Amino acid sequence: LSHSRRKKNKADKHKSKERNNLLIIQSLFLSSTSNQTTTSKMATRVAFENSNEIGVFAALTNGYCLTGINRSENFYSVFEAELAAHIPVIHATIAGCRFVGRTTVGNRRGLLVPNTATDQEV
Repeated sequence: LSHSRRKKNKADKHKSKERNNLLIIQSLFLSSTSNQTTTSKMATRVAFENSNEIGVFAALTNGYCLTGINRSENFYSVFEAELAAHIPVIHATIAGCRFVGRTTVGNRRGLLVPNTATDQEV
């Protein structure tokens, strides 16, 4: 492949990756009625202060959702609208930073935080 063609392929892959990074919540709901099963697919797109890297600023498990504190309520409100009926959605910082998705790991039973997290945050 020529240099310009390789560069174009690389740019196309990057654009595709950006679109995939924006897709954060994808759920498949199955509801059964008498003899009929219907499938509904839902996806919500969101960005954190013009950043596609939403996994850096949010941590989502089957028991809770942590979102980094930001200047606008839009990021938090997207999670709140989709998840609040099912799990708690919590504004949080870890060690005073907004990137809670990068600094934590957890499941419905607990959350592992770095030793730099303050007592108030925990």
